[in-house]
Amino acid sequence: MRGHVISRELGLALVLAALAVPSLAPAQVTFEGRITDPNGTPIADADLDFFETQTGQKVDPSAPGFETQSDKTDAFGFFSMVIVPDIYDVRFEPPLARDELAPIFVRELVLGADLERDVTLPVGSRLTGRVLNFDGQPLGLVDLDLRDPNTGERIATARDDTDANGVYGISALPGVWDVVFSPPDGASAAPLVVDSIDLTGPAVLDVTLPRGRLVTGRVIRASDSLPVRYTDIDFEEPGTNRRLPANGDQAGLDGRFTATVREGMTHIFVIPATGFPLAPTAFWDVDVTGDVDLGDIVLQDGFIVSGTVRDPGGAPVADADLDAFLPGECRRFPLADGVADANGQFSFRVEPGTWDFVANPPPGVTLPTTRFGSVDVSGDLARDFQLQTDPAPFEVSSVVEDPDGLPVAGAIVRGVPASGAASWEVTTDAAGEFTALAPPGRHRLEITPPSGSGLGVRILEGVDLPCALGPALALLPFVDPNPPAAPAPLRAAPNPWRETTTLQLDVPAAVASARVTVYDVSGRRVREVYRGALEAGEGREILWDGRDDAGRPTATGVYFVRAELGRTTTTAKTVRLRP
Repeated sequence: MRGHVISRELGLALVLAALAVPSLAPAQVTFEGRITDPNGTPIADADLDFFETQTGQKVDPSAPGFETQSDKTDAFGFFSMVIVPDIYDVRFEPPLARDELAPIFVRELVLGADLERDVTLPVGSRLTGRVLNFDGQPLGLVDLDLRDPNTGERIATARDDTDANGVYGISALPGVWDVVFSPPDGASAAPLVVDSIDLTGPAVLDVTLPRGRLVTGRVIRASDSLPVRYTDIDFEEPGTNRRLPANGDQAGLDGRFTATVREGMTHIFVIPATGFPLAPTAFWDVDVTGDVDLGDIVLQDGFIVSGTVRDPGGAPVADADLDAFLPGECRRFPLADGVADANGQFSFRVEPGTWDFVANPPPGVTLPTTRFGSVDVSGDLARDFQLQTDPAPFEVSSVVEDPDGLPVAGAIVRGVPASGAASWEVTTDAAGEFTALAPPGRHRLEITPPSGSGLGVRILEGVDLPCALGPALALLPFVDPNPPAAPAPLRAAPNPWRETTTLQLDVPAAVASARVTVYDVSGRRVREVYRGALEAGEGREILWDGRDDAGRPTATGVYFVRAELGRTTTTAKTVRLRP
């Protein structure tokens, strides 16, 4: 969801208004300044890149007649450019010789008149690593982006592509960032997001990209079938509200797009650019196990819904997020500009009809989420949304399963609302199912298996209820945090490991039907490495080559191994480090 930025739109309006008056508008403006490091030393050969604030497209801002001017600093750190008046996001990038410095963005820079701006580039933290394709081969020309985990806003990076060996190294502002890996076109791999990497100091991050599939289509306007340019195509993982990264996820001037996203089920949201009087639309549960052509996607004219989000006392709530739903359902429609500004004000478009609107407080604010049901939008609508002190609870339900997908009866599911409301607790039935009344909003879920099940407690943070609870919740095998000093009956050597590891299993008595299975940290089965009879003995060896059931190399991470020996079950934890 893109925020409704009044300052940006007002600035753009002022620039355009000035250009419409020949006697007042300059045909060109000068942007100049100096770039230095934190010690005040001038930086020569620093580079300036310009992006349209409204579209994010990289542009050459040079005014006519000045196309060949330099966009780099001179030997004394000075720059001076004659450019077309507009609003730009400007990236200031250090030269290769100063790669200890981090590039920065200056956002929404209104260049409607001559401007002088000095910039200091900070010392950055270094992130290095290697990127492999899903088949284990190094992948070059993969682009890295760093984004704020809370806002999704991209921070500046430079020289952020992998080389022919899949190796990369970038310097960035110190902080905690989500890292986005975007493979080149034609790589048959999908982008990947690695959440919350601590870059307050140097860090190493090796990744394996998932297999990618193509999603194509053309976005047109219902009123005249003309193409809708710059439309965003967003992908979301069902049941999680987690956005999936994709390459080529914006329509061109002809309304066409070719996006690459990881294979599997996905929701697809089609969101027109700011300024188009059109409403977004959505496709749910699209099976992207192969390439998918959505054909013509028709966007309807939308009505404006505007107002202010207020807390229970009537004060505006800044940065509140708004979503639209079909009445009584959990199928969310995306909203362009669906985030309130600093004054709690919002303005977005939806198709005519009856809607449920949900107002969510921003992260870190302990206010309840509130759903406003059956709102009739038959024309432009002005309405405030006031968060309720005690919103009506919703019925939520799911199934608790073990790592093999079997139901877990007698598990205790406890929800702790982030709003400070009273927690709730239920117990699963014989089919592993539970139903509870829970207040809407963000919850911490604690799932405790019954005693003696061999399963561990699972905790899920930041689950938005009622609409982000998956159809099944998988528990992990229990791993004793304080194992006895004696050798464990199941162990991996080496551990951690890179290429292969040997699973060493102590079998106290012969077993006619044994099974050894590997699971990932989410509880999903990765590989059944052994099934069959085992003779009694210590240190029975089973080799795991690091591949899943489909023969694909597994990624760096923690894995759980579960050995079933008749009525006895034992588990172990192992860590893979990709070469």
